[in-house]
Amino acid sequence: FGVQLTWESVRDASQKTMLQMLKIGLPTGIGVMSFSLARMVIVPMITHFGPQYVAVYGAGSRVLELAIIIVVGLELGLSPLIGHYLGRGDKRGAFVTAEKAIGLAAFIMIVIGGSTALFAAPITRIFFADPTYEPIGVAFFRIMAVAGPFIGAFLMVEAAFAGAGDTMPVMVIGLMHAWVFQVPLIWFLSQAMGVGPNGIWWGFVASEALSAGAYFYWFSRQRWLDRKV
Repeated sequence: FGVQLTWESVRDASQKTMLQMLKIGLPTGIGVMSFSLARMVIVPMITHFGPQYVAVYGAGSRVLELAIIIVVGLELGLSPLIGHYLGRGDKRGAFVTAEKAIGLAAFIMIVIGGSTALFAAPITRIFFADPTYEPIGVAFFRIMAVAGPFIGAFLMVEAAFAGAGDTMPVMVIGLMHAWVFQVPLIWFLSQAMGVGPNGIWWGFVASEALSAGAYFYWFSRQRWLDRKV
C-alpha cells in the first residue's frame, strides 16, 4: 500500500500530537497500575488462609487468562473500529458495533466459564496431584465462572472508550474497581463476614459485576460518542 516508516516521520511528530497521545494513554495506564497495586493487597488476604489457596489462585488465574486473551483480541480489534466509525461521523455505527462486541465477549466468557466450571475437578488435577487441592480448585473455578461475562463486557466497554479517545472513565472506574469494590469486598466477605476463602472468590465476582455496571452506565449515556481523537 506504499506505507513507509522512517525515522524522520517519527521525529516530525508534532508536540500537539504527542501530548494528545499522552492525554489518551495516561488515564488508561493509571487504571492498569491501580489494578496491579491492588493485587499487592489481595494476595496477603489469600495467604491468610494458607499456601494451598495461594497456589490454586495462581494456577487458576493462568487458566482464566487464557479465556481473557481471546477477549483481549476482540478488544484490540474493537478500538480501531470505533475510531473509524467516529472518524467518519457515524455515531450509530460506533454504538451498535460496541454493543455487539459487548454481547459477543460476554457470550464467549459464558461458554468458557461454563466449561471450566463443568471440568473444574480435572483441570485442578492437571496442576496438583495432592487430592486436598481439588475441592479448593473446584470452588475457585465454579465461583469465578460467574465473573466471566462481567469481565468480558467491561473489557469491551474499555475498548470502545479507548477508540473514542475518552479514557477518563477507564481511569476512574479502574480506581473504583480496585480500591472501592475489589479490596474492601474481598476483605469484608472473607474476613469480616467470616465466609472464609470462598469469600475471596465471591469478592472478585461482586467487584467485577459492580465495575461492569458502572462501565455500562457510562457507556449507555453515549457521551463518549462525542469525543474526537
